Amino acid sequence: MNKSKFLKKSLAAVLAVLMIVAMIPLSAAAASAPKVYLDSQQIDFAGGASQSVTVDNNTPDLTWDSQAKTKLVAVDAKGNENEVDNSAGIANLPLSDYPVADDVYTVTLRLYEESEEGGWQENPAEYTLLVTVKEADMDLDATIKEVTGIPEMVSYTITDDKITIIVPFNSGVPTAIATALTTHVDAVKIFVPSSKEVDGTKGTVAYTINPYKVTVTAPNATKVYAVEIVNQTGFATFSVPDQIGDAEIKDKVTNSGDPTVKVKVKKGTNFDKIVPTFTLGETVEKVTTYKGATANGSGSSVDNDEIDVVSGKTELKFDNSGSAKTFNVYLKGVTTPVKVKVTVEEADEAEGAELKSIQVGEKARATVTGKDVTVNMGVNTDYNATVDVVVEASPDATITIPSQNKSFTKSSDGIYTATSVNIKGKKFTIRVVSEDEKTTNDYNITLVSASEVKTDLTDFSIKDTNDGKIYSATFNGLTGTINLPFSMKGGVTNGSGWTIYATPSAGATAFTNETPAKAIVNGTTTFDKLFDQTTSGPVDIANGGFVEYYDVRVAADDEALGSTDTTRTYSIKLVFAQPKTGNLLLSGTSAVGTNNLSEVTENNTFKTEIGKVNTDAGEKDAVKLTLPHSVVEGIGATPTPAPAEIFFKTLKVSPEARVFGFAGGTANTTKVLANEIKQLDEKALGPQGGINKIEFDADAYGAYDTTDKELTVAEAYTLYVVNEKTPIDATTDIAALNTAAGTNDVKIYYVYAVKADPEKGSALTSIKSVVDTNVTAKLSGGKITITVPATYALANGDAAPAATAENVFTLNFALSKLASAAEDTGEELLSDNGKDKTDGTKFFVQYDGSDPDTPHIIIHDGTSNNVAVDNFVVTSEDGANSTKYPVSVKVNPLQTGATIKSLKVGNSSASISGSTINLSLPFGTALNPIKLDITADKMAKVFINGNPYKATNNYSLNSDVTITVTSEDGKTTNVYTLKTTLGERFTDVPANAWFAEYVEKAVDAGIVLGQGNGTFNPYGNITREDFAMMTVRMLGVEVDENATVPFKDEASVSAYAKGAVAYCAANKILNGYEDGNFNPKATITREEAAKILAAALKLEVTGTTTFADNARIQSWAVPYVAACQKAGIFGGDEANRFNPQQKITRAETAKVMVDSLKIK
Repeated sequence: MNKSKFLKKSLAAVLAVLMIVAMIPLSAAAASAPKVYLDSQQIDFAGGASQSVTVDNNTPDLTWDSQAKTKLVAVDAKGNENEVDNSAGIANLPLSDYPVADDVYTVTLRLYEESEEGGWQENPAEYTLLVTVKEADMDLDATIKEVTGIPEMVSYTITDDKITIIVPFNSGVPTAIATALTTHVDAVKIFVPSSKEVDGTKGTVAYTINPYKVTVTAPNATKVYAVEIVNQTGFATFSVPDQIGDAEIKDKVTNSGDPTVKVKVKKGTNFDKIVPTFTLGETVEKVTTYKGATANGSGSSVDNDEIDVVSGKTELKFDNSGSAKTFNVYLKGVTTPVKVKVTVEEADEAEGAELKSIQVGEKARATVTGKDVTVNMGVNTDYNATVDVVVEASPDATITIPSQNKSFTKSSDGIYTATSVNIKGKKFTIRVVSEDEKTTNDYNITLVSASEVKTDLTDFSIKDTNDGKIYSATFNGLTGTINLPFSMKGGVTNGSGWTIYATPSAGATAFTNETPAKAIVNGTTTFDKLFDQTTSGPVDIANGGFVEYYDVRVAADDEALGSTDTTRTYSIKLVFAQPKTGNLLLSGTSAVGTNNLSEVTENNTFKTEIGKVNTDAGEKDAVKLTLPHSVVEGIGATPTPAPAEIFFKTLKVSPEARVFGFAGGTANTTKVLANEIKQLDEKALGPQGGINKIEFDADAYGAYDTTDKELTVAEAYTLYVVNEKTPIDATTDIAALNTAAGTNDVKIYYVYAVKADPEKGSALTSIKSVVDTNVTAKLSGGKITITVPATYALANGDAAPAATAENVFTLNFALSKLASAAEDTGEELLSDNGKDKTDGTKFFVQYDGSDPDTPHIIIHDGTSNNVAVDNFVVTSEDGANSTKYPVSVKVNPLQTGATIKSLKVGNSSASISGSTINLSLPFGTALNPIKLDITADKMAKVFINGNPYKATNNYSLNSDVTITVTSEDGKTTNVYTLKTTLGERFTDVPANAWFAEYVEKAVDAGIVLGQGNGTFNPYGNITREDFAMMTVRMLGVEVDENATVPFKDEASVSAYAKGAVAYCAANKILNGYEDGNFNPKATITREEAAKILAAALKLEVTGTTTFADNARIQSWAVPYVAACQKAGIFGGDEANRFNPQQKITRAETAKVMVDSLKIK
């Protein structure tokens, strides 16, 4: 709209004021929509922001009707702005420099207005000119529109002069483009030209290597694209302590072999204890390596043991002579790892550009741990005076203060001095450049007076790393009291099993009681660091040892520590509860014969009774187990089977009591700590190898005389139930437990077993195929019928398939209690229990030579002695009864169908029309990676871009996908093209909404995402953890997903947000609350958001705001809001109110994040 032609000057002035203060930018309102000309054809944007035109050639002249205090620019494909001169315009506008799709060029025009300050406005109006060139000039189009026919390719991009092809991390240069494609016929199978004129006669495409490039020759134009082949990310970042410079990370394509990572560290680094920190690409599942410094997994030595590597936690040994250490990078869904050679080398000193410490004036010192350095000055510092600044830095570096044109002079090796430094502003930057000028680091120095920093300890908590429980102090003055269970009292002896969370006042630091004292790192520093080093133990112990005292000191920094003016010492009082004295084994205890809860059945659940038993030493407490007849009969048999392994599914004991177990005859000197018996963890999946078992061998079973009904104590398995009062540590032995039993602090239970009556059932109760849905198994009338697809059946004489072949299957069947199944000759048959092929007997189907029309089910035993199964023979546990179930096999006819029945992505179903599949997904859906849910005709083979389809694989829908379906009989093949489109916008973001443009830009930048089903929820609020995520995305920084979150409620932080929250906390972008928590799910206010963005962008935080409700902004937030207002990130509403305590909406967040991008 051209409002300026109709409004009086006075009204225009009012509007200008409103535009400045309003939260919603209105800058586009003052200028008229432009009127432009392409080769004298008029295009008037008053009719709409998008207009189309057809021209005769690829280089039309662009002019416009200029307006006062405005400028018009054309934005090309690289984002360059080309000004349209007010008189001459742009002669011969090169359309080939602008984005093109389907032979239509997009020329984006931006109309800038002059601001009152004299510059150009930040948010120009945008207009789109869609230009079509008449067919005759397609002779000039030498562009590539698509890349296809490369099976390994994950995705690709085409820019003005480069084609980038992305391949998996474990792939080298794709075979299809490993060699030159010099003929047009071969080249266009991969690189598809935009113009129909490039047909091999009038124009050609050629692909060459060394270097990789594509040359397109149109009838009247030629274009050359550089081709870049890039692996998906394996290691996105990689760093180690004491690192100098960035790691050199090279992928498989770059190296033409194994990927490599090279890191340089300071001289003197301990190569035996290096903890690497890294981030991984989205296709990587885990990383492992080997114990030895240069081990590669071959051989049988301990050095070649494979171990998992957790970023920031796993300590590794590297070779300091430059030899590589092998890392195994496992990709999702791929069993063979990619070998990455990681080298850590000592750097030459010349490579250093590191600032190590700083002294400002005579006393104020700080150790440098990052790029932002705070120096706590003396109480009476005169900031109007100039001072000398002394730093320790890398030898032979060049060091300056650029803002003051100050250079440092080297006074000794690594020590540099700058004189007469101005500290009036309390902030300056020190720049360190390495001797070889290859590395430059800037350090931001902030000066703070120690007297200005409060030294309160607002929260102190300890976390027991054994169970994750957190215990917080209640403060009364300078004493904080923590109530603890008695069981933790032993832990205070060394304190290494407890981590600390200390929350001091803003700007202050809490220190340990070490000598020298060290700053407490929340979630990392352990409690033993509070011990008084002069006594090697607690500061004070009172009340019979149930109360202990430790000191925590709070100061501005280590320089202020110790001064009574700047340090406050808090006493942490630990009060332990009185110990519980119960030591009983209670009813409800139950035993099973497996450590995998998912495998517990009635066959391996043992009757468990707690009571008394007669022994050779009188009546004793005992646990009676009734074991299956077959288990007991097997104990002591020849050949000797493994001892019966017994675990407690439930272990009921007196509160806080512990249980330890030993076989009969164990020496009294045996230490007990390693033999603690616990119940199986009901939350654990799979076998629980860390749970101790009762090994019930022949001696233990024979300890009970079933005739005399008497137990021999010396041979029995013994359980000691120890009450909480009795201390157990690494020195406690069985003799100590026996002594404690004499004082009733330990109760002894003897475990004995009796043999259950043998089971007599011999029935097959059910049989089916669960793992392989192509196979069916049916039990009817005492007969088993197994039906398989035609392609599963092998002809007589065919070799047995591989154990992992598609036509090898397993069965899920159930038998009478403790019965067993075998085929006629006695080879055992095992059920897969409905899990996977690794658990049960493997079968395949083959026709018999003597009866070529009759297929048989064959046991796949991995040898040539495969056995045909004519009967399932089920035998009872007592061996007295057996039942035969004849087995017949049916082979289905070959299936002829080769059509796709349905295709879905999430809740979105595609429509199928002939050979075209159209899939419409909600706006904001990421098209790579994505999983496809395809249903095709029975037994048909489905291929995606030439590769077998798997529902678990990720696919890219950024370009059309070719889906090939072949019938089981191989006679019919159908080829489909999957075309994917996205909704034009979020359904709840109207095009005319004030926030629509910001939401679009924030989504394009990857800062914010939709909420599924094509919605954005613009008026919804943002949680603290999500705002942290958006902030790091806006900053474009990599975060360590395994970093420690330094807040007590770390467990409440969503897994996806942990890295972002840890990064923001470590870089002082956000803080927790005074109680030491972060409250990740709490929604964030506008003033809190302003504080985070001001800190993230390192804005100058001073002054006050001009908002009408400035008085309502909390005092701590005022300078941050002022900084954001000055930077143009936050504005006010129509009444110039900031609304500080109002929850920020998702729409407002999109706006402030987009505006923050301009500053970053």
